[in-house]
This record gives sequence, structure tokens and C-alpha cells, in this order.
Amino acid sequence: MNDNQKNLSQIWELGLGVLRALGAQYNPVMEEAAAKTGMEMPTWYAWLLVALAHEPESISTERLRVRSPYMAPRVYEERLANAAAAGYLRCVDRDGYMLTLKGHQAVQAVLQAGDACMSRLRPMPVDRMEELAQLLWKLVDASLEAAEPPGRWCLAHSRKIDRGNEADGAPVTVRIDQYLSDLTAYRDDCHLAAWAMLGIDGPELEVLTCIWRTRESAPLTFAELFDALKRRGWEKDDYRQRLVDLARRGWVEQVAESYTATTAGWTVRQEVEQKTDEYFYRPWACLAPGELETLRDLLAAMGDVLMIKG
Repeated sequence: MNDNQKNLSQIWELGLGVLRALGAQYNPVMEEAAAKTGMEMPTWYAWLLVALAHEPESISTERLRVRSPYMAPRVYEERLANAAAAGYLRCVDRDGYMLTLKGHQAVQAVLQAGDACMSRLRPMPVDRMEELAQLLWKLVDASLEAAEPPGRWCLAHSRKIDRGNEADGAPVTVRIDQYLSDLTAYRDDCHLAAWAMLGIDGPELEVLTCIWRTRESAPLTFAELFDALKRRGWEKDDYRQRLVDLARRGWVEQVAESYTATTAGWTVRQEVEQKTDEYFYRPWACLAPGELETLRDLLAAMGDVLMIKG
């Protein structure tokens, strides 16, 4: 990573900090609103909000795994079926689901509660937040127009739940949250494109990633690896097979009871990270150096205040 990318990476980390700090403010409010409709947090957030973002298309296990190919298909299948059984989704074809009227009303109530919470936040003077929103929108707009690869599947679906711009009366904090979420989605697009040519699947990449992250420290045991990834819903044998496949490629080796990345494996995974950054930061050339520094300052100031409030 060169000096310019390091600078951009530091700015992006500040952006993620603001996104997390905003979430700490509105997530409890949205959870409360969801509970009033009878939903639990994972239901509305992971399934109903995604269903809204896919309209007029249906959602399915196949479509959900485009952005997150790391989950076991059965996890999506079970959760979609449960949401349908509760009346929030309806099955429209063999594998696809769409929001029912009940689902629409529930997810809109939760979104409105979150927006109302954010509209009350004043971490900075409004004119400074407007300036921040405009800079973030420039990045989103440039990402929408960026050359391929990467694609913009994740970003396009994130944009579908945008609640409007300044002219529409959308609160500035809501727009800042939306644009940061859009950029997060675009980074997912960039990451997916960065490892698409490796010829591996999502779980195999995650196994390599976990081992890659510990190369400079202690090797990872299988128990530690499975504990880190069991939330994905795969069985232990699934991950054992991924380790076998990675070892055949020469990317992972077993040392006693632990696993470590070979030089080739570390290099391959490092190249994925570098390619992700290259794709993600390419549209940031739309901002002049002075605008980048302003973006840094505004994100830092907003994050500091929100963390104090939190």
C-alpha cells in the first residue's frame, strides 16, 4: 500500500467509525420499533430490509449469496421460510420471496424510527454536516460511474433504500448514514471482484483469510478456526475439506495441530486485499487533495462527538 492509499485508508476508517457510532445511536431505537411489530432484529434487518432493497425482484438464497457467499445456503433457506411463516414474506416462485403488506409496513416503521432518531442528532453544525454529506455523495456518485471491474451489484441494491436527498427533505444525518452504507456496499463489490478469479468459493476464502491474519502470530488450530466461522452455518467437515483443498493448492500447511499460510498462500491473500483497495479507492480521485483533508477533518470531528454521546 503506497502513501496515498494509506491516507485514503485512514480516512475510510474514520468513515467506518462514524457509521458504527451512528448505528450505536439508532440501532436500539430500531430494535424497539421492530419488537413492537413482533419482529426480532435479525429478521427485519437481514431479511426484510434486503427484500426491500431487491424490489421489484424477489429475494432468494441464490441472490442473498451474491453479496455474502460465505453463509451456508440452508441458513438463508431456513430464515426466509421462517419470515414467510410469520407473514412478513410470501413465496412467489420456487425459491423467491417478496415482502407482504405486513412486511412492508413493519420494515417502513423500523426505518422511520431510525430516521427520526438520526434527525435529532446534531454532532456538528448543520452546514458542516451538509458539507460532509456532499463530499460523501461525490464518492458514491463516482463509484456508481467507475469502470468495471468491479461490478456494482451491492452498491446498486444499497442505493435502492435511499430515503432521498436534501431537496426531498431527508435529514442530513440520514444521508450521511446512507452514503457511508453505500460505500460499504461498494467495498463489498470490490472485494468480491478481487478474489473472483482465484477459483475458490466463499468458505474457502474465509478459511484462508483467518489463517492469513494469524501468519505473523500463533498458528490457528482447527478448533479456533471453526469457532471463528461457525456462525456461517457450515459443518466441521465442510471446513476440513476447505483446508484439504487449500493445502492442495499449496496455500496452507499443517504444523502439528495447527494451520499456517505458506508464502504462496500469504501472497495470494495479500494480493486480494491490495486489489480490493485498488478498486475501492480508484473513484476517490474525484476529490481534490483539499477536499480529502476536509473529509478527514469532518469525519474525525463527527465521530469524536458521536462516540462521546454514545
